Parts: sequence; structure tokens; C-alpha cells
Amino acid sequence: LGALVADAMCLGSHYEYDAKKIKEAYGNDLIRHSLAPGEQMGGATHGVGWGKRNYHPGTVAGDQTDYGEYNLLILEFLANINRSDAKFHNDASFLQYWEQRIFGGEWKQWTCTMTKETRRQLHSAGFSKKQLGGYSNAMAIRSTPFMAFSDNEEDVVTYAQQAMFT
Repeated sequence: LGALVADAMCLGSHYEYDAKKIKEAYGNDLIRHSLAPGEQMGGATHGVGWGKRNYHPGTVAGDQTDYGEYNLLILEFLANINRSDAKFHNDASFLQYWEQRIFGGEWKQWTCTMTKETRRQLHSAGFSKKQLGGYSNAMAIRSTPFMAFSDNEEDVVTYAQQAMFT
């Protein structure tokens, strides 16, 4: 829960890398309330290398960033796992859920290049799930639900690695 609250609190400045600009947006004070994307920053943030724009169109103050939404995606999937199995598997059902949740029309977040590439790979002949994804460190912080799902640290690591493909 803490990860989701923290994520919502940083939506306004997500992908902004100018610390002075962020501090000024929050009135040179502690973050006491959530802001809409780019609020108090001219309506946009500056992703290094990607340019200035609103990376979270359709979101409002209190919504999640793409990282928070990924945590919700995994949490929702885990909530529907047959508890008699009580294991997470990166199988066809998870990949189908992942694709539908992100590309099915309800995702209102930034869709990164690696996520788009992973989808392309998923539909390429001869690609195995072990080959999905590529160079990204973002997925590591998108897998906090596994900590609540399992009481075994080794399983948490295994599940996070299985889900770390974008």
C-alpha cells in the first residue's frame, strides 16, 4: 500500500529531473498533496532524452504513474490466482492479462519503448517467454505485490524475475 501512496504522491513531477523545478512546484515545502501530471510545472515534465510533454495523459492528481499501474496490474493478477496453487507463473494467462491491461484501451499511462517492444516480441514467431523484454531496470520497482503474496524471500525474487520483462 505504501508503494501505491508514494507513487500517487509523485505523479505531478514524474519524469521531471530538475530538482529545483520540482521543489518550486511543491512550494519549496514537503509534499503535502498530490498534483496532476506537470501541475505547477507548465503542464508537462521533461523526460531526459524524450523531451517535454505530459507523459500521463488522462490522469488526475492522486492517480498512479506507470510504475504504480504496473504494481496494480500484478496485484490484480495475483488476486485472481487459484490459492491452492499459491504460485505465480509467467505463463500464457499472465502474458494475456498483461497485454490486455496495457493495450486494451484502459491504460492511461506512458507506454515505454520496452513495453512496446515486448508486445512485438510476444507476437513474433519463434520467441519464447524467456527471451521477452530487453534492457530496462524499471520492472524491479513494479513488483512490490510479490512481497505481500509470498512469505518466502526466494519466491519473491523468483516471481519478480519472472515478471521483469519490460
